[in-house]
Amino acid sequence: MTPQQIVGLAARLLAVWLALTSLSYFIFAISMAVTQDSRSVSGQDIFLARHLVMAVLHLGGALALWFFPMTIAHKLIPRTKFQDTLRLPARQAVAAACVILGLVVIVLNALPSVSSYLALAAFYIAHGEQLSTMTASQHTNGLAALIQLAAGLFLIVKAHTLTARFMPSPDADDASAPVETPQDAPSAAP
Repeated sequence: MTPQQIVGLAARLLAVWLALTSLSYFIFAISMAVTQDSRSVSGQDIFLARHLVMAVLHLGGALALWFFPMTIAHKLIPRTKFQDTLRLPARQAVAAACVILGLVVIVLNALPSVSSYLALAAFYIAHGEQLSTMTASQHTNGLAALIQLAAGLFLIVKAHTLTARFMPSPDADDASAPVETPQDAPSAAP
């Protein structure tokens, strides 16, 4: 892989992280819109608008990084010859990057949100309240956290599957052809 290809791969992984963050902002904004009192204009309108703008910006950044990773890579790193490759097995680097991205999603996004939701649920239960008395926004924040946790775990557990999907093996087309073993090969002796 060339340095530009590594940066392009990192740009795509950052795009996945931005898309997951955008999903979190969208879910939070929807939950606020559902629970908001439509008769009055308050500071919640500004808060809602802020979350919608953040969601759109994150999604726009994710789309730009996903569809134009090499353009960004060539702007960040000067062009080199294709022979200037790094001796890093590309498939292993992609698998490692998927695992690292999954860990980042879990540690930075999912765990704080899940722990917050579980602490709030424990608080409700400790005070004799039912979980159904929690607001819809609290439940949707918990759902968003669980979705992020699931996405992070998927990136970690299915890293090799995703690697095969992102970077198909060059000999994958030849996999259906029968392979001759030395025993099956015709002998050169008459």
